[in-house]
Amino acid sequence: MSFIVKIIEYGLYLLVFLLPLQTRWIIKAGENEYLTISLYGTDILLIVLLFLFVIFKFQIQNFKSQINSKSKISNPKPRNIAARPRGRQITIYWFLIAGLELMVFISIFFASDKLVAVYRYGLFLLGVGLFWLIVSAHYNKIKLVYSLLAGIFLQACLGIWQFLTQSSFACKWLGLARHNAGDLGVSVVETISSIDGIAERWLRAYGGLDHPNVLGGVLVVGLLLFIWHSNLQSASWRIKFTNKFKSYKLITYYLLLITYISALFFTFSRGAWLGLTVGLAMMLFIAVVKKNLAVQKKILEIILISGILIFILFNQYQDLVMTRVSAGVRLEVKSSVERIESYKNSWELIKDNWLFGVGIGNYVKYNANLQINATTFTEATEVKNAANSNYANKDAFIQPVHNVFLLVWVEIGILGLLFFIGILLCVMRSTLCIPRYALLAALSVMFMVDHWWWSLHFGVLFFWLVLGLMLKKVDVENRR
Repeated sequence: MSFIVKIIEYGLYLLVFLLPLQTRWIIKAGENEYLTISLYGTDILLIVLLFLFVIFKFQIQNFKSQINSKSKISNPKPRNIAARPRGRQITIYWFLIAGLELMVFISIFFASDKLVAVYRYGLFLLGVGLFWLIVSAHYNKIKLVYSLLAGIFLQACLGIWQFLTQSSFACKWLGLARHNAGDLGVSVVETISSIDGIAERWLRAYGGLDHPNVLGGVLVVGLLLFIWHSNLQSASWRIKFTNKFKSYKLITYYLLLITYISALFFTFSRGAWLGLTVGLAMMLFIAVVKKNLAVQKKILEIILISGILIFILFNQYQDLVMTRVSAGVRLEVKSSVERIESYKNSWELIKDNWLFGVGIGNYVKYNANLQINATTFTEATEVKNAANSNYANKDAFIQPVHNVFLLVWVEIGILGLLFFIGILLCVMRSTLCIPRYALLAALSVMFMVDHWWWSLHFGVLFFWLVLGLMLKKVDVENRR
């Protein structure tokens, strides 16, 4: 059994490190990413770990049954029913997850593309399985967090390189796609040069992920976890590091912090910027409420370092930042109009499908069938007529509504939304916990302005991973 436990433990470290990699086998290519059915390399690893964990649980139950049987034979005293020990209590979030799973399953029968719905249901179950491993398996949480941070660090380095060189490369074995700032559909910042007045298109940092907003969200989570585990949990850190390695610790700390902040800046993801701001503000607020001066000092130090770095980058790329925060630039106006239209469309879909939804993973398909997204249809028509266009229909540009809560409501109905919100509220039921509340605040903000946490493969697994880390008990994480 100890051998299986070790495999699961180090398999989890490997899984969270590799999770950002998008290596996959495309089983059935859809009109767009949201309708494509794929098997990812991380899926295989996760399935193997779940299989081993089930075996481990089964062996444990058999072992306990044998012990109880021997105990009854050796001590045949009458049992006191009133004093009978209770079984392991099922916490409230498992009831909420079960309710959410039921609504996801029911929504399959209302889906226009049932194959995609079944695939997304399987992905949902994988996410819940990852959550189960995170909250139940035996491992060192500090090691797991730093395995995750190491994987995010590689993505951050790749994102910085993409922006500074304004280029990228494709590699199927690493799940990397080529992005060219001159191609339509690529996420760029379009601005007018203040030097020569020429229009410029700057490629935003993708890393190895599907979109700069995805990389931005991952970096926000990574930064909040890194800030907490490397600075605020100083007692556990001192146990692991002696004064001999203090200088290496400081170098590593500043290297990671600078890399994460720089990569987040180069994503030009406004939602991620706002998420990090709210997360840090929540950290500082709780520290003030708890009157923890040491934590306040650490957070203010981090804010100061980050502010200096952002100020330097802002001076270098001022035109790009002002473009992203202004409302009068062509691409920003276009983005805002499309988001507003998607909100209107989602409400129209909710009116007709408010109880059970249109089916998990079927927002784009349902929307395309009704042809109600006029803005996206016009854009797709223009691209279709453009030279060297790879898109042949409007479905290629239809995206889910940029709001996780609305998207959940549209796809699995009002009860599914209530269960989903209940799971988030369940995280808040304990006392004020700085990392937990900071992560939850940042997630809630990003949920309001983007959809990838629910609509993309990586987003689903990453959401359940973060949720599991927030709920992982402290007495388990530091037991070794």
